Amino acid sequence: MLSDEDFYIKEVKKQIENQLGWPSSASWKQRDYLNLIDLIDKKTEINLSLSTIKRIWKPDYIGTPHPATLDAFALFLGYKNWLNFKENNSPSLDEQQVGISAKEQRFKKSLLPIILVILISVLGVFIIQSNKSVDAPESIQYDANELKFSSKNATLKGVPNTVIFDYDISSVHADSFYIQQNWNALLREKIQPENKQLTTMYYYPGVHQAKLIANDSIIKETPIRINTNGWLAFARYNYTDKIPVYFRDDLQKDGALSVSKQQLAESKIELSKNPIVSYYYVDNFTDLSSGNFTFETRLKCDSVFNITCPYVSICLLGEYDMNIIPLTTKGCIGNVNLKFGDTTHTGKSHDLSAFGTEVYQWQDLKVETRNNKAIITINENQMYEIPFSKDIGEVTGISFNFTGTGSVDYIRLLNGDEKLIFSDEFDVNL
Repeated sequence: MLSDEDFYIKEVKKQIENQLGWPSSASWKQRDYLNLIDLIDKKTEINLSLSTIKRIWKPDYIGTPHPATLDAFALFLGYKNWLNFKENNSPSLDEQQVGISAKEQRFKKSLLPIILVILISVLGVFIIQSNKSVDAPESIQYDANELKFSSKNATLKGVPNTVIFDYDISSVHADSFYIQQNWNALLREKIQPENKQLTTMYYYPGVHQAKLIANDSIIKETPIRINTNGWLAFARYNYTDKIPVYFRDDLQKDGALSVSKQQLAESKIELSKNPIVSYYYVDNFTDLSSGNFTFETRLKCDSVFNITCPYVSICLLGEYDMNIIPLTTKGCIGNVNLKFGDTTHTGKSHDLSAFGTEVYQWQDLKVETRNNKAIITINENQMYEIPFSKDIGEVTGISFNFTGTGSVDYIRLLNGDEKLIFSDEFDVNL
């Protein structure tokens, strides 16, 4: 009997073949797989490699494809994502073989000795093949010394920002190549070995690790740094949205950083979809290590939406990663995650009740990192400690992300010697 995930992978392949209306996949040639890749790319904007498609479409395939691959299949069929596909294609009782008769069970039991002999005889083969039970990329041959991958910005500050990638992959032997902007697998563009440059648009500030990918393997990375020109505010519906809606003016109201409900409406943001409103400040701070600094702020959610679990994440951005501090209502703490350096505490497995508070009222937040530990104080009460072994490098910026919208009263960043490196009280026009 197939495992649950194997069933859904077999089912999604069957539905894709039915939608295509092509001859049986048993007769597909390489051009058919390439055509399928092109169709998925056009409909979902997700680029899949030839090796991935051919491997998954093997009749005896049993494995665990990358989540982005499964999302691409689901989107191609008109579903929201892989989870949505599974919710709408649950196996029937017959498919789950719940009603196996007693006679069938006795017959299967009689086969047990034979099966054991077969299992023992093929054990060596199984061990060799076991590494193929996951969707591991095929081997790629290249000389790292001959591989080139670098970038330059059209402008150092502001978004959108054009980034030009220079690459040389002539020494790499693979069937497909991509450049991925950052962590988001949806932001991946196909490149050709005979070319040397790719120009692409970045719509979000920060430090991004662009990835050079051959088949499914990351073979090299290069950092992209995009600073803001002062404070930047924008709205989106999901963290994976490619292009946000920017707010350029009137970000200061009554001594606070804020975007109003009217501004959202004027920008045609659909309030019923619970948009995420973000404020970003990214700059070249000096002498500000994420392993030894202090961050202070005052903020609140604005009650302009009827949101079941209002939420704000405060992100301290670094060279290599980000720290994340959540705030929500007391009843919703099971949904949040806290992250510092290489350590993450989830609301599912840790008591994060310290981060449940009256988010529609002003909250004073203080974060101190010393000796591989972050101490978090809320409203002058020390609430939580989280250790980490690896920090995120130099601090590069701050972001606030509200479900709905929110306000920020002040910001302060101090280094390990308590020297003020950056502050903003929002008392003057931006």
